[in-house]
Amino acid sequence: MNDGAPDCELLREQLSCANRTSFGERGKSVSVRPVVGERVTFYCVDGQAFRKYFGCQKSCDLVIHREPDPDNGFEVIAYVEIKGRDAESAVKQLTETVQKSRSCFQKARPRARFRALLVMRGSAPRRDSPLRKKFKDETGIVLSVKQTNGKHELGPWLREG
Repeated sequence: MNDGAPDCELLREQLSCANRTSFGERGKSVSVRPVVGERVTFYCVDGQAFRKYFGCQKSCDLVIHREPDPDNGFEVIAYVEIKGRDAESAVKQLTETVQKSRSCFQKARPRARFRALLVMRGSAPRRDSPLRKKFKDETGIVLSVKQTNGKHELGPWLREG
């Protein structure tokens, strides 16, 4: 991990997904259609730069930053993992990413709400599953799960109160 104070602005510049608001792998994709006045940025964090910076062995696929119209809404930082069927592995990746990076994002964006999402096909962990409970206990964030075999629009999920 970086010895000095984390420079989240520099890190965000390095990890930005080139102004994209969609991302896909393994036949599944997520996207956000921003509404008027809203700014949404996808950060590709499943790579060496992010892992080295935060001392992670594994990391989730994306961090999404939602900045609303200043007069309407709230800021969100969302951790997203897209997985085939291995929910346990996905939750481990999300947990480690949140635990290692959340304080950096909180310093940079103290008013942001934090969310986490697992997008997968197959049997997803139910709302009351031990896996989701453990994630909440270890991160303080409720884990949302979306089952899909194709595309998923995340805008409504990011905007819900």
